[in-house]
Amino acid sequence: MKNRKNVALLIGSLKDKAGSERVVTDTANEFIKNNNVYIFVCGEKDTNYYLNENVKLISITREIPRSKIKQILWYLSFISALNKNCHKYDIDLVISHWTKLSICLPLINNGVKKWAHEHQNDILLPLWLKKIKYITYPKLDKISVLNISEQKNIKQMGNLYGNIIPGYVSNEFLVENNKKKKNKLLFVGRLVEEKQPLLLLELLKKSNFLSTDWELDIIGNGPFYDEIKNTIQVSFGSKVHLLAPRDLLNYYQESKYILVTSKTEGFGLTIIEAMSQGCIPISFNCESGPKNIINNNIDGFLLNTNEQFISTLNYVFDQTEREYMLLSENALSKANKYNYSDVMNIWNEQLGQLIK
Repeated sequence: MKNRKNVALLIGSLKDKAGSERVVTDTANEFIKNNNVYIFVCGEKDTNYYLNENVKLISITREIPRSKIKQILWYLSFISALNKNCHKYDIDLVISHWTKLSICLPLINNGVKKWAHEHQNDILLPLWLKKIKYITYPKLDKISVLNISEQKNIKQMGNLYGNIIPGYVSNEFLVENNKKKKNKLLFVGRLVEEKQPLLLLELLKKSNFLSTDWELDIIGNGPFYDEIKNTIQVSFGSKVHLLAPRDLLNYYQESKYILVTSKTEGFGLTIIEAMSQGCIPISFNCESGPKNIINNNIDGFLLNTNEQFISTLNYVFDQTEREYMLLSENALSKANKYNYSDVMNIWNEQLGQLIK
């Protein structure tokens, strides 16, 4: 009887340097201490995060196509490839980190435990995916979610119980910040509709931003990149900087506020990363994520309307250093509650419950 269990982590790709990719690589590095760990991806075997050399990164099929018609055939080949690789590597447990793949878990051969970890809110899912999810998820051995809001959503979906495993501040951010803060705002995220980066620029234009010495760094890429670049050139000039995705520590350390204009968030990893460096969040109060992290007017701001967002921006432009420092210290204290070791302990406990 084998002592070490064989655990497969399933994700579409590790190419992006984002929250779900970080969780997959970090948990793989943690699980490898006591298990054999495989990461199954679709397409290229690239990763921008550190991965223990003993973790096996395996491409089991090509990337999911954009065409819905082609996706039907792709899913058939993916299910076949997933079963083939689970058999080949004698997998005891599959943990899926992408809903589009998690819906296939019940079709894995018997004997393999199935666990779906949800990274995003159902609002972003197309109707067809929601319907299939409602049918397949009750057949899984475990479901985990990022916060209490998502736990309530999963319960409403089919009286299912989702274990809460929150995001965390990665070890790379566990450093003392000795940098002097600048009058700088920060936006970090994909330049897509749900993040509303164009709305952010509109709100800044309506605030007192242009008449202050404050600046904004936008770090991200996506379909709105060219439009944002043009808007900056026309309306903001050198006060707003559009930067490609990069290591964020220095930006968190030198910025006073991070701006979150998302329609929805799964967790809000950049929020706690920023808070770990005393960078205060100003966020819309979307359905889940920010409201599960931020205490309004204590360690950040939760806002319900565009007008409140503009008013808050004008407030921080004029606030005293003492007012800023109080918020900043509270933000740092909040980030300490999302400790890497504590969250990894939760992952290990949940893992142990399934593969004793």
